[in-house]
Amino acid sequence: MTDNLNDTPMVVLPDNSREELRVSLDAFKGHELVNLRAWYRSNDGYMRPTRKGVALRADSLPEVIAALTELHAHMLGADFQ
Repeated sequence: MTDNLNDTPMVVLPDNSREELRVSLDAFKGHELVNLRAWYRSNDGYMRPTRKGVALRADSLPEVIAALTELHAHMLGADFQ
């Protein structure tokens, strides 16, 4: 886990040679959010956010984790390709 410019915890998952998925904890208008956003390397060499992403209320994180765990289990048991 790393910190972004706003000193919020962040995990970076490489996607391809030009993009990465960043998962971060952020706040907006007094609400804690989990932000999943695609970032790309611009021509000037800096990483920039794209419009591809979603921000979820942090309090919904346990339900999202449960749903992803269920989907993952289904993938493992259903010969998912």
